[in-house]
Amino acid sequence: MITLFLKIVLFTLVAPGTVTVLLPALLLRGDPGGRVEGIPAALGGLLILTGVLLYVWCAYAFARFGQGTPAPIDPPRHLVDRGLYARTRNPMYLGVVSVLVGEAALFGSSRPRLPPVHGALRGARSPPALRRGFRRILPPRSAMDSAARPLIGLPPTVARA
Repeated sequence: MITLFLKIVLFTLVAPGTVTVLLPALLLRGDPGGRVEGIPAALGGLLILTGVLLYVWCAYAFARFGQGTPAPIDPPRHLVDRGLYARTRNPMYLGVVSVLVGEAALFGSSRPRLPPVHGALRGARSPPALRRGFRRILPPRSAMDSAARPLIGLPPTVARA
C-alpha cells in the first residue's frame, strides 16, 4: 500500500501538479494582476479547496477500490464505480478544472490561463479501451457504442443488417 501511495504522489506532482501549479505560475510570471478581495477571493479559495478534495478522493478511490493509480502506466485493476465515479465519467478532471477556475478567480490575472479543457471533460480513454480493460462487467459492444458515441462527440452508428 505504501508503494501505491508513493506512485500516486509522484503522478500527482507530475500531471495535475504541472497543470495546476507550474503552468499557471509560468503564465502569471511578470503579470501584476489585480488584487482580488472579498467574494471573488473567497469563491476562488473555495473552488481550489473543492478541486483538491475531489482529486484526493479520486486518488484514494483508485487505490482503495481500483487497486491502482491514476497514472496510465499503473491503471486500476478493478473498475471504480463508487461515489463520484457513479455520477460522472471522470471527477478527477472536474477537480483539476475546479482548481484552475479557482486560481483564475483568486489571482485576477489579465491573461487567460486556463488550458483548453474540451478533451479533458470528454475523457481521455475511448470506449473500446474501456471495454478491453473491463470486458466482464461492461455491457455488450453495440449497447456501449450506441450509448458512448454521443458522449465523446461521434455521430451515432447505423446498425448493420
